Amino acid sequence: MPRPARVFAQVMAHSDHIAKSSADEALIARLRQEEPGAAEALVDRHGGWIHRVVSRLLDDPRDAEEATQDVLLTVVRKIALFRGEAAFSSWLYRIAVNTAYTRLRSRRARAEVALEPILSEFDDEGRHVKPAVDWSDRLKNPAVAGELRAALELGIGRLPEDYRAVLLLRDVEGLSTGQVAEATGLTIAAAKSRLHRARLSLRADLARVFS
Repeated sequence: MPRPARVFAQVMAHSDHIAKSSADEALIARLRQEEPGAAEALVDRHGGWIHRVVSRLLDDPRDAEEATQDVLLTVVRKIALFRGEAAFSSWLYRIAVNTAYTRLRSRRARAEVALEPILSEFDDEGRHVKPAVDWSDRLKNPAVAGELRAALELGIGRLPEDYRAVLLLRDVEGLSTGQVAEATGLTIAAAKSRLHRARLSLRADLARVFS
């Protein structure tokens, strides 16, 4: 039998979801009617996390600022195309990811890592083929923790853009696998596969740093 605390948490989460959905529905209606202040309301409600997402994908402050503006303008101009078949937030994530992809492809200056040599270090279950060094105890050292953060940022930045987007949306933004698939235009199976491969790539990077 479910515990009262868990039931209460589920009810509150459901109520919060309804409130967010209602707020988005009102915002969508205002945007479609081109009401004064609707664009500003879009910025206030969603601008912050859109900027955060594109910043992590682009890793360039100027590009991220311009991409955020592009995303918001696209939403305002194409709001009539939103059919409500997915959550409004998923539609926004899709536009944000595509906008970031366009900028990444236009510059192509980032050196991306090839995944195949890295993935050969793991079996199908994600275990190292060779014994791996256990470096978890070292994280108690602030200097090592800082090195880990830097290694993670570098490893994420070197991932191919399609893999980087899936990893950031799932592990950093906390989207479900289904939401990630909607945002990136992938099937759920493909999203899971890319996430798994991206995580293995990061594991290999960290293993090299701490070995």
